[in-house]
This record gives sequence, structure tokens and C-alpha cells, in this order.
Amino acid sequence: MFTATSFVPASVGVRCPKARAFTLVELLTVIAIIGVLAAILIPTVGKIRSNAANTTCLNKLRVLYQGVMIFTADKGVMPRADGEGKNPDGTAYTNDPLRQAGRTWRAALIGSGALAETRGASANPNDWASENFEIFTCRPHMEFYQDQFGYAAGRRVSTYTMNNIGTSARSPKLVFFTRPDRTMLISDGALPDEKDGKFNAATQGGAPDVNAHDGHANMVFADGHVEGRTVAQIPVEAEVRTLKPGVNDAGYFFWRMR
Repeated sequence: MFTATSFVPASVGVRCPKARAFTLVELLTVIAIIGVLAAILIPTVGKIRSNAANTTCLNKLRVLYQGVMIFTADKGVMPRADGEGKNPDGTAYTNDPLRQAGRTWRAALIGSGALAETRGASANPNDWASENFEIFTCRPHMEFYQDQFGYAAGRRVSTYTMNNIGTSARSPKLVFFTRPDRTMLISDGALPDEKDGKFNAATQGGAPDVNAHDGHANMVFADGHVEGRTVAQIPVEAEVRTLKPGVNDAGYFFWRMR
């Protein structure tokens, strides 16, 4: 039996509330909020990426330092920035291919297998190209010059350089460092060469490139600690040549062993 409450005539429609649309003011408010959030988040994300790249660079410097220490423990001497050079008569100073003239410190580490990434590399000295190994590339540093020198995406470029003045002694040893905590060993490299776009094989006075990381260059010192320094905090070679104890001896120890 039907009751009055259970039967609704077909002619009587059930009305649903109309969906309420955004007003122009509400839409503009939402857009403004999104814009504010983007303005806050985008620089933050960029800063996070920059910090991550900086940390990666510092870690690579630590690994390179460990490689130098392994090489030193094995050979009894440190690798020089650009090899041991020659005797006055033009003959090779050493028969060790890892230390001969023209062998950069990077080639020495590759050939010796002192770095995990380079173990198993070719025994042929002509194949000891540091561009074959990511450990020698600081990505943000290389990418800073990517357009200027046409570096292909993903290409490896050797961007780290060694203190050539500090390792100028023939067969340099760790005991030569009077102040290892104040003597820079390896850093973000000098500017690329205008001719071929390659970073220099060895650092000279005042050469670490502060374009690497937002106005500062990362470097590892002879005692193994890492720092980031601005150009104002990097002594120049002139300070080495005009050493005055108590005046510019900080510059002296930055470049020299003793």
C-alpha cells in the first residue's frame, strides 16, 4: 500500500543545489598565492641544488686527496703537478712512467690505480687521460663555461688543478710541508685556456677559479681539510716572492711547502 510519503509524482522534479563557480576575485587570489609560493620555492630549490653540487665537489676533493696519500705511501714521494722533469743533460730524471716529465698528477693517480674509479685503467701511459674519469670533473664549474667553450652535455672535463708552486720540489714529500693546514694542495682549477677550452694542468699563484661555486673556489689543503675561499682569501704568488714574516707569511704557506 502506497503512502503519501513514499510516492513522488513523476512530474515533480528533485532539485539539486547549483554548483557555485569561482568569482574573478577568488581566482585572482589563488593565482597570487601560487605566485608567492613559486617565488619562495624556486630560489630554495636552486639553493638546495647549489649546496648539493658544492658538497659533491668537496667530496671529490677529499677522494683526490686520499688518492694522493695512497700514491705517496706506495712511491715514497708525492706526485708533482706536472711530473718530475728532466736532468740538466735532458735525460729522464726517473724511469718510473708515473713520475716522468709531462705526467700530470692526475695521470699519476690514474696509472697507479690510487683512485677506485681508475683501477684497471690501461697500462699505456698515453691512455691516462683524466677526461675519462668523472672524479676529475666538478660539474657546476665545467657547466659555467659550457656555452663559452662548447662543452657537450655529459662531457668530462678535468677541472681540478694542483698547486704547482707547492709541489715544485723534486720528489716532494709530506714532511716538506711546514704548515700543511695552511698549504693548498688541489683546488677548483684555473680558467680554461682560450685556445682549446681546457683547464690548466697545474695551478699557479692566484689561479683557483672562484667562478666554480657562487664566488668561491673549493680546495683541499695538505692536511686533508677542505675549504671554500673567495678571491680575496686566496694569496697571490707575489706574496710568496716578497715574504715578510708576520706580514704576508699566510700567503707564503698557501703556495709553498716550506
